[in-house]
Amino acid sequence: GNTLNFIGLKTGQNIFAYFSVDGRVLLKIPGQPKIVNKRWSINQKAMLCRTFGRQNKEHCTKVRTTSSPEGLTLKNKKIQYQATILKGRQLPR
Repeated sequence: GNTLNFIGLKTGQNIFAYFSVDGRVLLKIPGQPKIVNKRWSINQKAMLCRTFGRQNKEHCTKVRTTSSPEGLTLKNKKIQYQATILKGRQLPR
């Protein structure tokens, strides 16, 4: 698997998301001890999706490459943000 590094839009904090080969995603914010385990998937429209909130509504994001070989653009109905791909599992302490 690989790790995505991006800035959380609501918190402004740096977030690392490690995508394992079995579909699990580990989220880690530097300086915080907790690692959050989520399930993400790819839907029929090739969008990256996850369930969220009390009602487990599915939130999906379009993922596109950028001119940079390690850059991605993530976009949903309301927002667009940039992420960087880090090779392998690179969660901070």
